Amino acid sequence: MTAAAVVAARTGGPPDDDHPLLEQIAGWVLTIVLAMLIARFGPL
Repeated sequence: MTAAAVVAARTGGPPDDDHPLLEQIAGWVLTIVLAMLIARFGPL
């Protein structure tokens, strides 16, 4: 691939290697909060 093709393939999203630990922690927190809400109010 040429450099122009690589640049054209980018969609403008954030880089993949930016704060992977923070994303992992945020994902687990979201999962736990969702599980707590489902346990409290029941499934929709």
